[in-house]
Amino acid sequence: MQVPAERTPRDSGLSTRAQPSAPRLAETTAGGDRRAGEAVTRRLLGIIAAVLVIGALKLASPVALPLALAILLLAIVWPIQERLESHLGGRWGTLVSMMTVFALMAVFVAAMFVATRMIAEQLPNYQPVVQQRYQSIVEWMSAKGVPFEPDRDDIVAAAGRALSVFGSGIQGVYSLVGRLVLALLFLMFGLLELPALYRKLRKAPDDSPTARVLLASKTIGRRYRQYMWTKALTSALTGVATTLFCWALGLDLAFVWGLVAFVLNFIPNIGSMIAVIPPTILAFLQFDDHWYGLLTLIGLAFVQFSIGSYVDPRMQGKNLKLSPFVVLLSIVFWGWMWGVVGALVGVPMTVGALALCRNFERTKWVSVLLADLPAHD
Repeated sequence: MQVPAERTPRDSGLSTRAQPSAPRLAETTAGGDRRAGEAVTRRLLGIIAAVLVIGALKLASPVALPLALAILLLAIVWPIQERLESHLGGRWGTLVSMMTVFALMAVFVAAMFVATRMIAEQLPNYQPVVQQRYQSIVEWMSAKGVPFEPDRDDIVAAAGRALSVFGSGIQGVYSLVGRLVLALLFLMFGLLELPALYRKLRKAPDDSPTARVLLASKTIGRRYRQYMWTKALTSALTGVATTLFCWALGLDLAFVWGLVAFVLNFIPNIGSMIAVIPPTILAFLQFDDHWYGLLTLIGLAFVQFSIGSYVDPRMQGKNLKLSPFVVLLSIVFWGWMWGVVGALVGVPMTVGALALCRNFERTKWVSVLLADLPAHD
């Protein structure tokens, strides 16, 4: 009987090359593990770097906040300075642009001081009104059989907390003024140095990283300016409409409520809701007829809703629009970082950061996720 010959891998159609050797398989596995470890290390280093940067910005807030304000203002003022320089010359264009910024800041600071003084003068006049309203509430609840006799110490403590909140708001206004002065100094030197820096960057080759950064900075500045100019215009429109409505209704401090609406409307969604509350409370205190309070609430809410829902979206177009959650997160985060002033400038800074992320492929998903944006322009 003939014994069948033993089949070799060549006879069975198999090749020894298709079967990786044990050392090569181990080397491939080790390489994959090493790359995965390097990726994890890079992520951990990125997290550590982010924590260190946040801590440094918080510790250096007396300088970091004015510097951030100066950069935000520089992104808005720089195109205006370029146009002025093309018509008036370099030095005159820079001088006119800086004087314009100083004049606008002076008007804003003067308006804040006038509003603060008006509130300080009117506030004592409402103390007997508050006591009368409080007594009326106690009598009404007693007539309904509801025991309501709070301790006098509790009332004093509540009034103290209300005054403390008001005082912190005033302190935040004065802090903002102080930071604006330093920010204007940074802005002045930035306007003087930026033209020379821009000329140096333009000499870079078109395919260099410097040229790509310069192109991205132009795009970021254009989108950020569009957002800020639109918000400034809609906020001014809201402030004027609020002032006129309160004046027509006979409500005290009409100018103050218009200024409050103007400032708070730079905070999307949340600011417009907060701006309605103080004048409504004052209307309930000032007028004996409660219908005036309801009319104030409805009228100011209509102003905020109509401008925020119809005018603002049409002017913004496809520009950056933040979700309410991102707005709230921005206010909380930058408020924790830099106090009341940080809460006021937190949304514009977040808009600038998202505009930066939008111009790079690796970070574009962050802008798409946190803002109301299409995935592709």
